[in-house]
Amino acid sequence: MRTLSVAFMVGVLGACSQEGRIGALPDAGALEDAGRFDAAAGDASAMDAGYADAGATDAGSTDAGSTDAGSTDAGGTDAGSADAGLLDPDPAPACRLATSTALANITAGEHFELFWDGDHYDSFRRASSGVAFQSWAANGVSLGAATAIDPTYFRSFLVVANGGGYGFLGAAESALEFVTFGPAGSRLTSPVSFSFGSSFGGDLAHADSEYGYVWSDFGLKFARFSATGAAVGTPTTLIATSIGDDPSIVWTGSEYGVAWTATGVDVLFMRVRADGTAATEAIDVSADQSLSVIDLVWTPSGYVLAWAGHVVIESRSHTVVRAQRVSATGALVDDAVTVADVDEGGALLEDIDLAWNGASLAIAWSSSAASTAAYEIYVARYTDTLDLIGSPVQLTTHAGPRTFMRQPSLPSIVWTGDEYVVSFQDTVSGTAQQMVKSVCY
Repeated sequence: MRTLSVAFMVGVLGACSQEGRIGALPDAGALEDAGRFDAAAGDASAMDAGYADAGATDAGSTDAGSTDAGSTDAGGTDAGSADAGLLDPDPAPACRLATSTALANITAGEHFELFWDGDHYDSFRRASSGVAFQSWAANGVSLGAATAIDPTYFRSFLVVANGGGYGFLGAAESALEFVTFGPAGSRLTSPVSFSFGSSFGGDLAHADSEYGYVWSDFGLKFARFSATGAAVGTPTTLIATSIGDDPSIVWTGSEYGVAWTATGVDVLFMRVRADGTAATEAIDVSADQSLSVIDLVWTPSGYVLAWAGHVVIESRSHTVVRAQRVSATGALVDDAVTVADVDEGGALLEDIDLAWNGASLAIAWSSSAASTAAYEIYVARYTDTLDLIGSPVQLTTHAGPRTFMRQPSLPSIVWTGDEYVVSFQDTVSGTAQQMVKSVCY
């Protein structure tokens, strides 16, 4: 998951009126409900402020986390729940998208978020005129042209499923704008404008009847939004004495879990009460070096964190993806699990995404195996206790040498009810495209 640096002052500026159209998710319990601001967001060129057609060949963007880390049970599964034990952690996948399928032509590196809406996909992507919404059938066929949310130029945005629609937080030039949408793109609330001082990226989670937003501000701060987007109380400071980079947040049903990196080295975690105050002190999860990204989910067995970083093993530099369990009370459980280990000469893009479907965990990342090898998308599945299911799979095969942003990158993963599907960027015949592919094992 990726974050975007934005700079604002703290305070509520007031409400503004804008037209918008966003599709809706009927059940947040089947999907992740947290997203991340994207550091890789770039300009799109195929949509103007007049809401021109942005169909299947429109410029768009790639996800930040969009389907980024989050609880799959927004309604609140507590730490003692045995719900996952009733489900098969290794069901036969539907495999509807067995080959990589292009959704849209895009500009490489742009912000794109994909959601599953019961029987089709909904997407949000950043365009030159703001953010566009579009839907696709389960087989990847477009269900119509894209619709612009509004002509505001959002630098980046977060979208979360809220059980009957979406909560949307967009970063405009001088403020954040929050709005909710219901089924069929109906706007439920008028956009409310907020400003947050010295914000260096953040993450958003849906928490039953409200939203929690955590962001970096030479430390770590937390704010609450009501279901209608109004500020709830005043922002709180979670960490004031250390840098809190690239935070990730998840709602458990009764409280939040927040993970972040400190000075690009340590992975830290703390529990946060529903009112936005710290429930525990921060714990040090890992000290891998040169950390690039972190993600977080909630399962019936507690939290699972995953991150990418560099370590030295027997005098050799390795780039690794690791995962760590944290109990519901905020204590480390067992040792970290190495999901992927890229030895010297290989490389790992700053891409990682987690998803929990109620029975198993999926981790997607992008890496290359050698100094001249292309980046590829990989997926590994685990139980909630981090027992590997099957073997990690290479989801893509890209011919040619390694070229950043010109081959598979920026993966995000969603659960459709009967399979995991990965959304990612790739370049096909010289054109950057947003792709999707089923995880068929």
